[in-house]
Amino acid sequence: MSLPMTYKAFRRATGNPPLTVVPSTENLSPDLGPTDVLVKIHTVSLNFRDIAVLHGLYNIPSEESGIPVSDAAAEVVAVGSGTHNFQIGARVSPSFLVSRLTDDENNPNFNCVGHDVPGVLRKFAIFDAKVLLHLPKHLSWEEWDTIADSLRGLFSMGLLSPSFLHSQIFITPPSPTISFAEQTVIVTGSNVGLGFEAARHFTRLGAAKVILAVRNRRAGEEAKRFIEASTNTSGICEVWDLDLASYKSVLSFGKRVAELPRLDVVVANASIATPHFQIAEGHERTITVNVISTILLELLVLPTLRRSARLYPGTKPRLTTVVSEVHGWAKFPERNAEHVFAALDDVDCANMAERYEASKLLQVLALREMAAQATDNSVVMNMVNPGFCHSQLGREIGFVFSMIKMVLARSTEVGSRTLVAGAASGEESHGKYMTNGLVNNDALSPFVRSEEGDKTQKKIWGELVAILEAIEPGLMQSL
Repeated sequence: MSLPMTYKAFRRATGNPPLTVVPSTENLSPDLGPTDVLVKIHTVSLNFRDIAVLHGLYNIPSEESGIPVSDAAAEVVAVGSGTHNFQIGARVSPSFLVSRLTDDENNPNFNCVGHDVPGVLRKFAIFDAKVLLHLPKHLSWEEWDTIADSLRGLFSMGLLSPSFLHSQIFITPPSPTISFAEQTVIVTGSNVGLGFEAARHFTRLGAAKVILAVRNRRAGEEAKRFIEASTNTSGICEVWDLDLASYKSVLSFGKRVAELPRLDVVVANASIATPHFQIAEGHERTITVNVISTILLELLVLPTLRRSARLYPGTKPRLTTVVSEVHGWAKFPERNAEHVFAALDDVDCANMAERYEASKLLQVLALREMAAQATDNSVVMNMVNPGFCHSQLGREIGFVFSMIKMVLARSTEVGSRTLVAGAASGEESHGKYMTNGLVNNDALSPFVRSEEGDKTQKKIWGELVAILEAIEPGLMQSL
């Protein structure tokens, strides 16, 4: 497209607040730096921050007579010579906090779009490629700008990293084809979501027995009927009761597992994500379900997996735990407390907004230490990140989370492929983190891989062992 020499914009009026905006005519520079991207702005949206600036109520300094508004959906119309990750015609949105994404975090200025950086209430703008977020094409400009503020906020905080977005938008894990003939498989949380789709894959791939470990038996029976009907099988799936919010239920499930003649795969998938603080078994419910009961269950089934390895030479049972890349989003200040689990149980200090992320970080740390402490390698223990997927996980969190899922989430079936990949992997995945169905320990958060992370890992494991031994004395002998 041919570019004009000038374009229309609006600037803040001068004077005392509350300010108005006034139209202006801006010159369009024909010269782009190597990393510059020229965009045509299609839609903008106002939020509380923009209004607060005009009223002098926002705590970030703003450029006098600057161009306001920070949220927009735009189209790339030209790129600098050194920019290769944006093509002309691409849909993009700028991040609000520019300095967080341009290696300039120590800049004394805030570098915020619409404040000390010119905003988006204009026809054209030039941004550094690092501050732009790719937008998928299946939504209209108006739909994108309705929800983009939430996305950009997460992106600016580092929660929607370029690697996360690349994985969600451009990578599709392959559909599994490996046979599970003659194998017995357990999948927890398998009446809905990822667990359900994974159980369906295992059934389709020839498993002799697929145990649906569920809290809701009625939903489990419905899932069983659907799985067998959709895979043209019968008598393969069994529904077993398992409530991870109850230690009694977990222990009972473990005893039943011990009676199985063969066990090849356990996929520990069940988790909860809730903003509500509740106590279950003496601990905050998310921690009880996602961490304590999950590790308790895995230690209970480990002897049966090992026995199968002995009875069926040439087999390598797998213990796969579904974790998440959001483990890297948790600030987790409780790690500095003298007693971490007690700090997590303090209702007055609990940050439930990041509790799910913290629980997934605890899972990762505990699983890494559990694999390191294992007395033999007859069972492969790994952890899989399925990516951001459509599921009933997070159904209590609310509207914004649902909107983000609508835009970025993988289908449940696609996400479930990573669970099957973990269950089909070999010794190369033992103790390792898998993402997109591949071993990739480099995708673990910098904290997990740091010296501080290692110290925290051992601290968490020590506390967790004490909790587990109180639930089932002698349990750690199974490791």
